Amino acid sequence: PRPYWIDARIQLLAGEEPTFGLPSLHAMNAVVMWPLLARYLNRLWAWVVALFLIVVAGTARLYLGVHFPSDVIVGWLLGLLLLVLWMLWARPIGNWFVGRTMAQQRIMALYLSIGVVLLGAVVRLLTLIFWNPTAGWVGRWPQHADRFAQAFSLGDVVTAAAVFAGMVSGLHFCRRYGHFVMAGRVLQLMGRYLIGVVGVLILWQGLDIAFALVATDDTAFGYALRYLRYGLIGFWIFGLAPLVFVKMRLAHWDETSD
Repeated sequence: PRPYWIDARIQLLAGEEPTFGLPSLHAMNAVVMWPLLARYLNRLWAWVVALFLIVVAGTARLYLGVHFPSDVIVGWLLGLLLLVLWMLWARPIGNWFVGRTMAQQRIMALYLSIGVVLLGAVVRLLTLIFWNPTAGWVGRWPQHADRFAQAFSLGDVVTAAAVFAGMVSGLHFCRRYGHFVMAGRVLQLMGRYLIGVVGVLILWQGLDIAFALVATDDTAFGYALRYLRYGLIGFWIFGLAPLVFVKMRLAHWDETSD
């Protein structure tokens, strides 16, 4: 649970968090993301900033009242584990994956994406069968249990799986034209940013409003629509948006690259 769910004395200083608190994903993501960026920059100051942001990401969640210390510690440890696994396996797995045909890559990405969703559904079902989340809890949870129904939602799992599938499809789409050159002039980069963000907002909020008229989110059909929406977002970011940038002369293809 979250601290403010079970102790009414705790003042919430952030927005409501309907999901469970263990582990702290903010703490976990910080341990993975900032060291990778510091390694890429290869500067001492970058490592100092990375360490500072990791500490701030965890302690801030405690101050806001949305996590217990154990949530943050577990988040840091999981992040460290993921970081080590990435450093060890990212290159060999990436080389193996790139060595497959494009059709094989798409099939594997789709199977992995759907497999993650099915695993999440099984875990959710078993949890609801064998565990009563309100037993022994006091404070806000018993009085407002309906507000925290999203704690058992598959929304985040479906979102991540769909973006991954859309990302792989988008990258394959780009490869038809050549290698996308990311470098550009300042005005070109600004133009890409604005167009990219507008495209994401249209798909994210526009389709959310449209799909809400068809099905509620926490249903099988609702999850299917969520998968479609975030799959399109992933495809836009990694596939369609680069093509739009080139058509608008904000970028170009390096057709000589493999």
